[in-house]
Amino acid sequence: LIVLAEWKPVVGVATFDNDAGVSLITAANRRNPPQCVDSKIHHNNLINNILPKIQANHANAADAIMLDLDGFVSETNSMNIFMVKAGELLTPHADHCL
Repeated sequence: LIVLAEWKPVVGVATFDNDAGVSLITAANRRNPPQCVDSKIHHNNLINNILPKIQANHANAADAIMLDLDGFVSETNSMNIFMVKAGELLTPHADHCL
């Protein structure tokens, strides 16, 4: 497998503004657990990421935050998510994210 990165201009709701922040919604769909379809295995079944992106587009948001089956933050439909709180980097549990 050969992957070549290609630069493309980003326009519309997908444009991230580091000063204004990123608009996100919480997806109605839950992130599938690794017991069903392991997200660490690259496969062609991307419906679990496509449906939240459609929801985000309808809400004029850049992306949708996906929760795991227990309601904890997992990832967005297209990228990993993290936060810094009191100088500490917090990330979702690796079992339910990319």
